[in-house]
Amino acid sequence: MRLWKLLSVFFTLTFLTLCSDGKIDNSISQNKNDTIKPPELPADIKNFLQGPPALAKAKNCENVVAYLSTLIGAQIERMKNVDANKIKRGGGAETTTLPAQAEVSTDFSRNFVGEPQPEFSQTNVLEKGIDEADIVKTDGKYIYLIDQGLIRVVSAYPPEQITTVAQISTQGAEILTLNRKIYSFSGRADWYWWWWDPWFIWYGDGGYNLTSKIEQINLDGNKLSPELVLDIEGIYDSARLYKGDIFVVGTSYLKVSNYANYANSYGIKKFVLGEGTDISVFLPKVRFIKFIGDGTAVLEEKPIADCENIYISSVTRGIGIIWVFVKNGEEIKRYAVLGVSGLITKPYVYMSQEALYILFSDAEWKTTEEGIWIQEPKTVIYKLKIENGELVFQAGTEVEGMIPDRWWSGQNALFSINEYNGFLRVALTTRVWRAKNPDNMIFIFDQNLKKVGELRGLKPEEDIYAVRFAGERGYVVTFRMIDPLFVLDLSDPQNPKIAGKLEIPGFSTYIHPIGNNKLFAVGRENGKLQVSLFDVSDPQSPKPITRIYLSENWPSYSEGEWNYKAITFFKDFVSLPFTGYKYYYSPCYYSDQEAGFIILGISDNSINLKGKAIPVELCKEETRNPYRGCEYTATYCSNPLRAVFIDRFIYGVMSGGIKVWDYDLGGISFIKF
Repeated sequence: MRLWKLLSVFFTLTFLTLCSDGKIDNSISQNKNDTIKPPELPADIKNFLQGPPALAKAKNCENVVAYLSTLIGAQIERMKNVDANKIKRGGGAETTTLPAQAEVSTDFSRNFVGEPQPEFSQTNVLEKGIDEADIVKTDGKYIYLIDQGLIRVVSAYPPEQITTVAQISTQGAEILTLNRKIYSFSGRADWYWWWWDPWFIWYGDGGYNLTSKIEQINLDGNKLSPELVLDIEGIYDSARLYKGDIFVVGTSYLKVSNYANYANSYGIKKFVLGEGTDISVFLPKVRFIKFIGDGTAVLEEKPIADCENIYISSVTRGIGIIWVFVKNGEEIKRYAVLGVSGLITKPYVYMSQEALYILFSDAEWKTTEEGIWIQEPKTVIYKLKIENGELVFQAGTEVEGMIPDRWWSGQNALFSINEYNGFLRVALTTRVWRAKNPDNMIFIFDQNLKKVGELRGLKPEEDIYAVRFAGERGYVVTFRMIDPLFVLDLSDPQNPKIAGKLEIPGFSTYIHPIGNNKLFAVGRENGKLQVSLFDVSDPQSPKPITRIYLSENWPSYSEGEWNYKAITFFKDFVSLPFTGYKYYYSPCYYSDQEAGFIILGISDNSINLKGKAIPVELCKEETRNPYRGCEYTATYCSNPLRAVFIDRFIYGVMSGGIKVWDYDLGGISFIKF
């Protein structure tokens, strides 16, 4: 029995680690304005899988069945050459694009018919002009928020009349708004905790129960009502809104676990799927629940994508899938990419106004000639061009290195990817456990993902903490004991170089360009939360302007340290959600909490701390007695979500309510949920 279990684990981990060899190359050469025609899956699938990174479109379901037969056979063949105990497996992603409504409006401006519309802040995003799902949205009159299983719509302007208009239960975690409809998205797994348990994925003990939901909710006056729910077998990653189209990206995997049991039990070396095999049994499902009134709903179940919208990945490290849905009016287009890797490696998704990029980073185990196990980090990049609401594969590549995503990086790691003037710039690192040649570098690719330039040697002995690309410049922060801020000259994509460097105590985890010559940064120094302003007008000699400390200890924190969407920029203001603690030791160890928003003013030469906007109405004192001889009274506050600026007012959106201040932080009004 013990031997059988060892063999089962061996096959399981091996199957999830199908690697591709072959020289990295550019897959398609296209003029930027040409219409891209996706390559079709060749008859010789085995040779395709051994070629350079590329995606080929299946002609029909027979193509997909043939691919699955080849995939399963190749995995079984390779299992005898891999030590299962040394494998770190990879994961897959699915990309979903939701097409646009006929009438495009993201700000519900019809709410201001006959009235002047006030200025208001927007979500801090990766790419200007492309909105991203978040927990709070506003159109200048209403605030839309999702928290604790509820979507709320609050009439926010004018602030003296603030009131909750409507609310509805949801399973979502983030929202987008479009044409008086709210789209909620659920199922994100930021920590990918099942990486440690292969049985979850292989045998379905919970793996197949990981589902995501997309909810389309209509706002009519003071009533919210669901119109459509998509229940997807897989993990939601992110959603974006561009020109009325909603792009949703997630991950899932092929249902082929039984073949592991068959091969292991009967000594099977190769599988050939029989003629007429139903492809849908291998694909994850998506269930459409459409509400038609009077308490009636229509249920329809479909595979994650139809065969003609399935792409096959030549880099098949596992059984993962990328799904992409595109909703345009009433139409929902579904795309899938098979074989990208397993569920456990999260995708890094970046979207420009030209294309959707999906990146996967993984560290493969290899043995040296001396028999020493080392990790070899690699990143696969796929580029899907956006053409009239359609996604068409344009290019793919594989390069050394991984996206610098450490435990402190969170969503801010996505700033390692950027497109400018048709060139893709990516920050990568080979600093992994037992790395043979650790390094930090910048790679630059043309529109067909052919590498045209590279910059190496960015403090290879340190970790990358923050990256930001801005036009023809790049900024990189590394850290070990001090914080070197590198200013990069990227004006010549074929010859990127270090223009200048500044060494300063502490580190930054988020960088934000202010105009052309200033950088705003959030980070830490000696455990204290701090914000800094840098002068980069002379790229060869960057200079610190000022630094403000916002906390006295490590436990005090701001979500903006790891999630760029938590930081709000509006005119000369910056807001960060903040949770602070003060500790006491008599008669026993306990802490007081304050929570709210730090409001900063930024000028050309300074950062001004306007103050802390703390909605004390959402804080309360509690007496606790955790153990005998220890009784204390401490203050606890509601969780800060986002600060929203409308006209001349600051709205502090908390999980328990909203407090409104003027620019001098004088209280205006308050609403409790």
